[in-house]
This record gives sequence, C-alpha cells and structure tokens, in this order.
Amino acid sequence: MSVTIWLAREWSDEELLEFVEGDLVDINNVLQQQGLPTHQEAFGEWVQNLEFPQLSWSYSTIHYLRYFAARFIENRGWNPTVEDSNKKDIPTYLGDYIFELKKSHLICHSDCNGYYLPIDFETVIYDQNLPGYWLGSSIYLVKELEYLAELLSFNLGEFTPNLNKVYEQRKEELDNKSDFLSVHKSLLLDLYNVAQASVEYGSAIAFT
Repeated sequence: MSVTIWLAREWSDEELLEFVEGDLVDINNVLQQQGLPTHQEAFGEWVQNLEFPQLSWSYSTIHYLRYFAARFIENRGWNPTVEDSNKKDIPTYLGDYIFELKKSHLICHSDCNGYYLPIDFETVIYDQNLPGYWLGSSIYLVKELEYLAELLSFNLGEFTPNLNKVYEQRKEELDNKSDFLSVHKSLLLDLYNVAQASVEYGSAIAFT
C-alpha cells in the first residue's frame, strides 16, 4: 500500500475540496484551543509558473526513514549499517518516548491521513478531533529533515518543487545500487521539497 503526499492548494475537484474544507474546520478549532493561528487555504489561487510537488511512496519506505530518525533521536552518533536499511519497526521503548515527547514531526504522524501546516509550532499536536489524530508543522518538518540529512551526510540541494527535475538532476546518485541508503535519501529529498513548498506557498501538506 502507498500514500500520496501533496499540497492542498493544488486541488480543484469540488467533492475533494468540500472534504478538505471540512477537515480544516476541525483543524482550526483545535488550533484555536491551542492558542495558535488558524490556517486558511488559498484553493485555486494559482501563480504563474508555480509548481506543486506531489509524491507517492509505500508505507514501508516511510517507516524506513522514520526508523532512522528514531535511532538518531536516541543517539546522534548512531552509524547505520546495511542491515539497518531494511528495518522499519521502531523499538517499543523508543517509540513510546518519541510519541510522549511529541517533538518529531516526521514520526508523530498518521501513515495515510492527516496534515502538516505552514504554522510555527514545535510540539506536534495530538487530538482525536483531528484527521489522523496528529497535526504537524511543515516548518519544523523542514528543520527535522535538514537535521536528518546532515547526520546522513546528504546534501539536499536547493529547493526544487519539480520532483521529476530533482530526480533527473541526481539520478546517478539516487540510483546508486552500491549505496544502501539510496532509497532513504530519495524519500528524504522528496519530502524535503514538499515541506519546503508548503512553507513557500503557505499551503497545507495532505496525506491521502
């Protein structure tokens, strides 16, 4: 199974827009309760030559990256091995700690539902009235992905919303079969550009 990750501002289907607008009502109610600014989505407001990134990855691949993030939370000096590249289950003791702390916007999020907003809040919001129960900040997601890339000695490059262009520019690097981190790096790069687009365009990231 896979999840599609994209920006809400890109949507134009009336039925889908009605669904998302309903989600935003629930989200904004929770934001108000938290004393945070609400989010208004500029549906259909297109800017000339604006590109909206969209990606689709398997749940497993996302969990591979989350596993790495969790290990680095536990130990900044952790050095992943080939065997680690296929691990996706965060140890229970570590997962409990991370979800209680609510500081990892990458990990504390639903696999197939929910949103990230371009709003500055450090602690991930958990509320059963939210779609997917978790709400993340795309601002802090960018910071977390940059930190993860630094620990992996991986250059994210400049913000490039056209993910096909990103792949073509770095195809040799991302397709390197001898690099056991190539899949992790590809997802990291895609997520980073989507999160950056969310911040740049003021649009929510949606998992569907």
